[in-house]
Amino acid sequence: MNIVNTISMFNPFESSKEPSQDFKFLERLTNNITVDNKESVRRQLGDLFLNKSEQLIGDLIIHPEQGNTYELLSQRLTKVDGDLYQSFESSITSITKIAELFKDESPEKLNSFTEKFSKEHVDLHSFQTTALDFCNLRLPEDLAKINAIANPDVRTLLLAKVINRDSVPLSQLNLDRKELMRLAPHLTFLDCTDAFTNWGVQGLATMQVNRFLSKCINVKTLIIHSPWVTQLPLLNHCTSLDCSDCTGLKDMPRLPKCEEFIAKNCSFKEITELPSCRIFNCSGSSNFKMPAELPRCQAFDCSNSYVKEIPLLPDCELLNCASCWTLVEIPSLPKCRELDCSSCFILRQLPPLPSCQILEASRCPLLNEGSIPPRLRLSEGPIELQVSMDGVNNNPFNILLDLSTQLLQGRPI
Repeated sequence: MNIVNTISMFNPFESSKEPSQDFKFLERLTNNITVDNKESVRRQLGDLFLNKSEQLIGDLIIHPEQGNTYELLSQRLTKVDGDLYQSFESSITSITKIAELFKDESPEKLNSFTEKFSKEHVDLHSFQTTALDFCNLRLPEDLAKINAIANPDVRTLLLAKVINRDSVPLSQLNLDRKELMRLAPHLTFLDCTDAFTNWGVQGLATMQVNRFLSKCINVKTLIIHSPWVTQLPLLNHCTSLDCSDCTGLKDMPRLPKCEEFIAKNCSFKEITELPSCRIFNCSGSSNFKMPAELPRCQAFDCSNSYVKEIPLLPDCELLNCASCWTLVEIPSLPKCRELDCSSCFILRQLPPLPSCQILEASRCPLLNEGSIPPRLRLSEGPIELQVSMDGVNNNPFNILLDLSTQLLQGRPI
């Protein structure tokens, strides 16, 4: 899967509204650099960049205006002692550049910078090790490296990138609810399968799950199978939704960009708009009001459901409405190649099927057989299969072969 843009809509974290004490210390240090205290500044800056570079990067991501302090720091270090500035140039560069690239649309640019930076600074002084290690981290290959990052803002952003890149289900992450809430706005891929099983009693869990989902406003792929879900957030960016078995879900939000809609075994009331949908599956669901038309839908499955009406499907190539016990008619299907309407007990008529190649219409007692295209009929009338009981007793395998031949020939009465 391609790495997606996880930070295009950046929102400040609740826990990071104020600059950290480490940045405030850096700010005070910057404002008090003199020739007389330059050695003290050297020691204090060295200790700060050694131990707190992750925190400073996290601060700068949340508060980009702090970049002015780093510019002022560079100017004052240079003015006091050029060599002093050279000692810290790479640390200042790494902190400011990494923070900038975190908010860039392409994570590959972050990787490219950190790889180049690492090669150019392999002999850095020890007090710059932390910043260099953070550069080498790049976009981590596994979750273990992320968990080792102390700064919560940086850790959350990197975690979101890896989840979106590798399609990691929430059930594989050992996160508490507070961490999930922080993570939510940055997810474009969200698989909640088995993620809420330990969230407590149903009433409390429902409230917490709904609150978590309400923050997932940038999700593009959402997979959630839980009876505790009673509402979904606005999903203006969602292209793939699987909410099967969400029996508590009654209302569906607008899904203007959704191309794949899967809602098996659900009981919601209505879907008002799916203009981009190409794959639609509501198998096993109760009757609900569908859009009048799904203009781009190519595969539609409402099998084993109580659906009474099917939308207009001008582009549909595959329709499965088997065992729709309340379905009376099927709309026009000009492009349908495969239709399964078996066990539709009150279905009376098939539409013209000019493109159909495969038709399954068995166990439809009220179906007008005249509406079945001649090319799709097995024979002009019922088939009589002639079987010799002596033959069955003597050689059953030959009897099976004989029956197969008769079926292929469509032998009429």
